[in-house]
Amino acid sequence: MISCKTIKAKKIEDEALLKQAELFKVSENWVQAEGNYLKILEFYGEDILADNATFFLAELYDNQLKNAEKAKQYYEQIIFNFPDSIYFVDARKKYRSLRGDSLEQ
Repeated sequence: MISCKTIKAKKIEDEALLKQAELFKVSENWVQAEGNYLKILEFYGEDILADNATFFLAELYDNQLKNAEKAKQYYEQIIFNFPDSIYFVDARKKYRSLRGDSLEQ
């Protein structure tokens, strides 16, 4: 008799939501892209793609939705919650710029 092992499915919903958000951005559907990023943060906020979703959400608020306060909030989350993120340096620069700091040294 052959035994069957139960294989646990790999979680891919956060990846699917992130890819779908990219497609929404291409079609300039900003509200649905925002919704996907927020879902990732709500349900997968501790997973590996959380910093991506946080940074992309900040960029969306900054560049497309023109909501500097929300953009600043999400850039700040990268700085404090994801210090090892590849987006850390960009988030810090953009946060400081939105805050009104002089970036020239």
